[in-house]
Amino acid sequence: MTCLKMLTASALFIFFTTINAPAAFADIKRDLLTASIQGHTETVKNLLSKGISVNTTYESKKTPLMYAAYNGHMETVTLLLDKGADVNAKTVKQQTALMAASFGGHTSVVKLFIDKGADVNAKDVLHGTPLMDASFKGHAGTVKYLLLNGADVNARDISGGTALMDASFEGHVKVVKLLLAYGADVNAQDDFGGTALIDTSFEGHIGVAKILLANGADVNIKTEKGKTALSIAVKNSFSDLARLLRQSGVK
Repeated sequence: MTCLKMLTASALFIFFTTINAPAAFADIKRDLLTASIQGHTETVKNLLSKGISVNTTYESKKTPLMYAAYNGHMETVTLLLDKGADVNAKTVKQQTALMAASFGGHTSVVKLFIDKGADVNAKDVLHGTPLMDASFKGHAGTVKYLLLNGADVNARDISGGTALMDASFEGHVKVVKLLLAYGADVNAQDDFGGTALIDTSFEGHIGVAKILLANGADVNIKTEKGKTALSIAVKNSFSDLARLLRQSGVK
């Protein structure tokens, strides 16, 4: 799960920060893309007034709204929506503007998208959700707003991973607390048998481990290869974490 999520996250970052417009594109189309990425709202407004579609697409069906959202350009996002941008448009990887804003931690943009009808539980090709994106990056404010607006705290990605696993692997204490408070399954297992506690043990995040254990994490769950949180902590020389796990009911 963790390797897949890291790959997904890296792909999303590259996806929304590269311009890569083919040379065959008309200048006005390239200019709209660049202005949306950079948040040049007046330029975007002028270009749209020349008749170019607000929902024009670029490589992999990315839209100006997605680029503006990823970079947190609220004024540009607002203009694009006012001009008819499709808030639920999807790329070839089924990514949405809400995912881009969530990954970037732009809570004000996330709020606007949800107000405009964005699907808070949309899934990309790897079944990742906006909540998973925000949780992986540690954006507690965005995570809370998504949860308050119906995000499925126990949604699963294509390998069975959850937002709690993502936040635990990355060591985001505030996000872990939030997800648990909203009902995240502390002992959910992915397709490889991993749990949030096992994931956090790979990186030695003792603070997260304490929270998970206090909320009922089972220290004895094994992966499909027979690994436990303790065996992983020991292998990676996380002595303090190993001590904590031994004191927490290891059989």
